[in-house]
Amino acid sequence: MVLSGYQIVPESATNRADASGSDGFVSAPTFVTPSTEPRSTTNPDISPTTETAPVFAPAVITSKAAQNIEANSALLRGDVSVGTETIGDVFYIYGYNKTDVDRSIAAYTTYDQVLANKRTEANVTRATRSLTRDKEILHRVSDLAPDTKYYVRLCAERVDQLSCSQVTSFTTIPGAYSVGEVRIPTIRITDESAMKADEMMLEMTIAMRDTVDGDVYLIYGESQAKTEDAREQTYSRVDADDQQLQKTRIVSNIRGTQRLFKTVDDLEADTLVYYIVCVEYDGLRDGTVCTRTQSFKTYDEDYGAAPSVQTDAVVVSGTSARLSGSVRMREFNDGKVFFVYGTDLERVTRVAGETSMERLQQTQDRFQRVLVASDLDGNDEYAKTVRDLLPGTLYAARLCVEYQNQNESYRDTAFVKCGELRSFIIQ
Repeated sequence: MVLSGYQIVPESATNRADASGSDGFVSAPTFVTPSTEPRSTTNPDISPTTETAPVFAPAVITSKAAQNIEANSALLRGDVSVGTETIGDVFYIYGYNKTDVDRSIAAYTTYDQVLANKRTEANVTRATRSLTRDKEILHRVSDLAPDTKYYVRLCAERVDQLSCSQVTSFTTIPGAYSVGEVRIPTIRITDESAMKADEMMLEMTIAMRDTVDGDVYLIYGESQAKTEDAREQTYSRVDADDQQLQKTRIVSNIRGTQRLFKTVDDLEADTLVYYIVCVEYDGLRDGTVCTRTQSFKTYDEDYGAAPSVQTDAVVVSGTSARLSGSVRMREFNDGKVFFVYGTDLERVTRVAGETSMERLQQTQDRFQRVLVASDLDGNDEYAKTVRDLLPGTLYAARLCVEYQNQNESYRDTAFVKCGELRSFIIQ
């Protein structure tokens, strides 16, 4: 007999009665609701397990509206949802030129690449070095230009790419509301250097303060008088005059505070160059402001022959030793003359080079230095007795001098030149 939707199960399979207690009674058929689960062909005593692969969740970077907006500062806000990814540096890139902001990101994949290749009118500031959980990213930025619209993107390093938010924007409030309140730009030269003898490299910080759209330029030349006269003229009216006077524009239409670099070449080596940096500015108040006249000495291709140093033989007496020698400074001045000695022969050997006397660290009997003159000009001879040395021990000694010279980057730095290595034994 078959009933639709049910299965008849024989009594013998479901209700085996004990023979002594059945009394001949026959049980009615048992109806079992059919299972919707598929039949298992495995051992019914073993429960099957199912491994589920983790679901990939990409990181999501979102930029939110800025807050606490003032004339020169604002609080940037954004969110990073890490998902299942590894997040490295998280940073903001912002500026008043949207094109510079977008092009600074380009196809770069790391914060360091963006920082090294950013456009002039874009700023990059790191908010955190890594993230392992979702986080709101808050970062205050300063040195902004007043009354200026800024564009912002929040970026995060992923495993092999850079992801950035859509652009948001905010506008700073005015810094001044009348001509009398306007603060004019400031110019600060932060570094002078050169990579070649015929060039001058300048690093500067320009703060436009309450003005806008500044044009920054450099006036320079071998004539101090002509350089100073150019301060009273606008950029377009400055007439170049070969090596005596030159002009070059550094950047146009800047706002806020900017760090700028400028290199000029084709200068005469070993020559004094005069220069000024100026800014023409607009806004509620227009005008021009310049630095005072400054000077830069270009370098000489000839570094000059190093001082000559002679170490004499050491005279030993008991546990004392008399060190002696001579120094000729040649064209250098203010030499620091000193002896070095000790049981560490290798260390005494490698004293010389681009270093200074103070950087040569003393280590008891292994290495000692003794100053015998601090301002040698010309030539002189020196002697010094050192005492309480270790009996039965091999020592080495040298006479050295520290002097100032140019390194390969044309920067003045300290060098140490030493005479021959003299070894001796304390009996």
